[in-house]
Amino acid sequence: MTRPAPSLATLRHLLLASVALELSLAGCTADQHRRDADLEVAEIVSSKEERLFGKASGFTLEQATEILRQQLLAELATHAEEQRARQLREVLPQAAPAPQSGGEASDATAAVQAELAARIADVEQRHASDLVEFSVTDPPLLPRKVMSLAEALEVASLNSRDYQRQKEQVYLAALDVTLQRYLFEARFGVTSSYDWSSSPGGSKRQREGTLSTEFSLTQQLASGGLLVFRFSNDLIRRFTGVEFSNGTNHSTSSFFDLAFSQPLLRGAGREIAQEPLVQSERDAVYALREFERFRQEFAVRVASEYYRILQSVDQIENARRSYLQFIDSREQSEALAQRGRRSQIQLDQAVQSELSARNSWIVAQRSYQDALDSFKITLGLPLEADIGLVADEFERLREAGLPAIRFSEARAVAIALENRLDHLNEVERLEDSKRRVHVAEDDLRTALDLSAGVTVPTDRDTVFDAQAGDATWRAGLTLDLPVDKLSERNAYRRALISLDVQARSVSLSEDQLKQDLRDGLRRLAQLRETHRIAVESVEVAQRRVQSTALTLRMGRIQIRDALDATDALNRAKNQLTQALVDYEVARLELWRDMGLLALESDGIELHELPPVAAAEVPPELPAEEPAGAPAGEGSGG
Repeated sequence: MTRPAPSLATLRHLLLASVALELSLAGCTADQHRRDADLEVAEIVSSKEERLFGKASGFTLEQATEILRQQLLAELATHAEEQRARQLREVLPQAAPAPQSGGEASDATAAVQAELAARIADVEQRHASDLVEFSVTDPPLLPRKVMSLAEALEVASLNSRDYQRQKEQVYLAALDVTLQRYLFEARFGVTSSYDWSSSPGGSKRQREGTLSTEFSLTQQLASGGLLVFRFSNDLIRRFTGVEFSNGTNHSTSSFFDLAFSQPLLRGAGREIAQEPLVQSERDAVYALREFERFRQEFAVRVASEYYRILQSVDQIENARRSYLQFIDSREQSEALAQRGRRSQIQLDQAVQSELSARNSWIVAQRSYQDALDSFKITLGLPLEADIGLVADEFERLREAGLPAIRFSEARAVAIALENRLDHLNEVERLEDSKRRVHVAEDDLRTALDLSAGVTVPTDRDTVFDAQAGDATWRAGLTLDLPVDKLSERNAYRRALISLDVQARSVSLSEDQLKQDLRDGLRRLAQLRETHRIAVESVEVAQRRVQSTALTLRMGRIQIRDALDATDALNRAKNQLTQALVDYEVARLELWRDMGLLALESDGIELHELPPVAAAEVPPELPAEEPAGAPAGEGSGG
């Protein structure tokens, strides 16, 4: 029984339906694709963060619209036309007095200290014009923003270029996962084409239009097989003129096709077929660990620069006070020289020391300004920004002293081997190398692929009326003997070498980890001793300054003795400040190297060490442990 040919309206509807389907599938805008990618990546990152770190961070690649850098740049643009030519003098935090270990000073000592303080205050007042702050850059246009260490860390996480670049690496790794997962999902495809031709044929030219539409469904199987379903339809219409719709001579042909292929030897099995997916998932984990490790290192870097700037402020104040003391010594020498009680040589020594002290003061200010500009770059802020640091952060260090480190090297190494994220990546990359060897070895095998399929045509001039009786079945085997395998052989050998290289990398990573911890523990012990020595040096230097101040005016000592005492006090104070800052930075680095440092919303957190058996507890620290130092192993920073 012959079926009637489809009407012109039916064919037109078919054409319109196919075009509408393609337009609907291709109608997503680029922005919609971007949002879809961001959503899928965020889900992948969140699930892996919960598995790795116990909580999700709310990862997003998009930067906040109201970050401090943009606010400052907008304000700078506003002030550009209203720039005021006035110099703003920066007020530096005053340094706290050096720790004192003795009892109350005697009445004589107190009197000397009071007299010295009065003389320095008088010198400072009379030489105010010589104490103008050193500055050659343009005065700031914006109000000063004073930030604590926790605020600096937050600003850096939102504005830093390095921080954003590391987030992008995580995003790209997770984006690769979306592709590999997609390859094992059902993939749909719709294609359509139209071909027009015109050829001579008797008295009139023959024109023919062909509209071809194909729908496909592809499914990659975990076993390595491939399943493909296709539906194809061809509409051929012969017409006159140029309008496709005026043709009456037309034909339609369609067919359904189902094809299946499965490797039986080479390329077969879940381990081989899903290796790209497994590797992409693991690469995303590595990227997250590397990002978290970067956050730890970045936090220590920000804290180190923050404390170094506060140290520079303290050094400026020490240099300034030393400069005032040298001015006082020079004035005393001039007075004694006028009365014939000082030689010109001693007077020149006093003048030279004063000039040297002024140069040291200027150098200290310049170092502070350079460090502050570098810190702005670390935070991602424009250099024109005027920022200040909270002096209380430095006072907290002074008051806390040196927190005790009460664990052995063996325990520190054991903790680091379990928590150092970079080391864990190296260990797991060794497993990746082993799998690559297995995949390369599989490529050397014989290939035996099974294929099968069926094609079912539809009745002539119909679209979906399949004729099962006219189906074409097919099946076959393809054999590829391992004859020409030079490329695969070389790839296998490279994989073996890469495995050996990675094994050495794991060994090197463990040794470097141990070296970092041994160096960190030694450095902390050395800094404790340096700090103790510096405290005593400050006390001795202060006594020297007091004693020389009394005898200098009596002419009983050479001017060089007084100058040396003043210089020694300045050096001792700087050494004490440096030891304090170095110890805090070294302590942060030790916790970072053990993998126990975290960047929290309220600053840097040093996680408590896991519980330990009593037999592993090392002996108590020596008796010179500063009183008031925290007894715990970790504290907030």
